[in-house]
Amino acid sequence: MRLRHALASAGLGAALLAGVVTAPANAETARAAASDCNWVPNEWDQGSPGARTTADAVAHDGPYGKCPGYSIGARWVTPNCVYYNEPYHNKWYYTDWGWIYSKYLSFPYGAPTRTCTP
Repeated sequence: MRLRHALASAGLGAALLAGVVTAPANAETARAAASDCNWVPNEWDQGSPGARTTADAVAHDGPYGKCPGYSIGARWVTPNCVYYNEPYHNKWYYTDWGWIYSKYLSFPYGAPTRTCTP
């Protein structure tokens, strides 16, 4: 009985230690993602060809799904540059409405190829 109780306590202690060890990494990841929100790139060109958004389009404050966003619906937007989000293998476009994930956009006149820079 004592052995079982000791082993259970040791297992709980190890689980708690693992949680303490991983918590700073998760907090660090959240801080890094939050720092990319409210990012306005240096590129701005009103002459870019237009893009059409889908009915369920959402514009974000940064090129991450975790950044605050709001529904913009189907409309024409002006894309200015593209950001390749390497860790997630996706593309975001900075537009006159904010950051829009590529799956919400169609480019009847061609997509911008200029890379967004901070």
